Amino acid sequence: MKKRVLAMVLAAVMAFSMAGCSSSSSQEQASKTEETAEQSEAKQPEASAVGDTSSAGETEASAAPSAEGIKIGLTFLNLDNPFFVAFKASIEAACQEAGVELIFSDSQGTSEGQIQAMEDFISMGVNAIIITPQDGEAVLPQIKEAREKGIYVVCHTIMPEEYDAYVGAEEHDLGYCLGVAAGEWIKENLGDQEKVVAATLNYDIAPTVIPRKEGIIDGVNSVVDNVEFVATETAGETAAGMAAAETFLTTYPDLQVLLGINDGGALGAYEAFMDAGKTGDDILIGGIDATDEGLAKVAEGGIYRMTVSQNPDAMGRKCVEDCLGLINGEEIEKEYYVDLVAVTKDNVDEYR
Repeated sequence: MKKRVLAMVLAAVMAFSMAGCSSSSSQEQASKTEETAEQSEAKQPEASAVGDTSSAGETEASAAPSAEGIKIGLTFLNLDNPFFVAFKASIEAACQEAGVELIFSDSQGTSEGQIQAMEDFISMGVNAIIITPQDGEAVLPQIKEAREKGIYVVCHTIMPEEYDAYVGAEEHDLGYCLGVAAGEWIKENLGDQEKVVAATLNYDIAPTVIPRKEGIIDGVNSVVDNVEFVATETAGETAAGMAAAETFLTTYPDLQVLLGINDGGALGAYEAFMDAGKTGDDILIGGIDATDEGLAKVAEGGIYRMTVSQNPDAMGRKCVEDCLGLINGEEIEKEYYVDLVAVTKDNVDEYR
């Protein structure tokens, strides 16, 4: 009992003697702890998996930066295409809701611009990159470098050899969906004609998009056999689509059907047809992407009769969701394909 009392007295004396320096030492310790935490947080983006994505999903959640510190780079083809305007807006909204910083770089539709954008993102030390490659082969070295440095790469629409996640649709399926819908319309409205003259707008400068044009032709031919495709031209934007259609109409004045690989080019063709007075019940123009402009034209019930919905809003949000999942070490679906729907005047109200 005496020993216990003595021990308590000694403890009290020691505590009293240390009271004078406890404030300064605790402050110093707190400062060191805070400094250590800041240093640890600064290193966290580099702590994500390096190299092959087989290790990316194994990154511990504790090593991921907080939402406030996450930076995502975004680059796609160009803002002349209404689809990408909607796609960008959805990504911006998703990042804002998550408290994530978005860094956008407009590549102006060139591989050189995208290469520079990728290199800039890598230098900035972003945590993830969302890219719609102009040419998957051209930016492949930058994609590899980004992944080697622990930066996740989410590819949209075009699938290069390497990526951490992919969000999009099969290119041939996109075209085929439009082609089948066009074929059904031709069968119902032009089925008694011996020959229907048709043309396509392509984007063959991006090799991975070539199957979309092929899918359009395959889809039409799967329904009817009286369509002759006589011309094609690269046109992914409104101005290019208008110029291409003007040339088509001069060379083939009996042209009745024009189908584009996106709404951007097809809407330009619509303007050319309208200017030429080709506005009858025997004319069909269709595109892909179900942009606001495209849907509005379909709803009017005129010659712009159909588009294909691949939901740019949902695709943009899915890209951001995959970025955050990868950064936080979550298991995600590496390849995500959206549902495709042909939108005509019969169902357009469901998509506006």
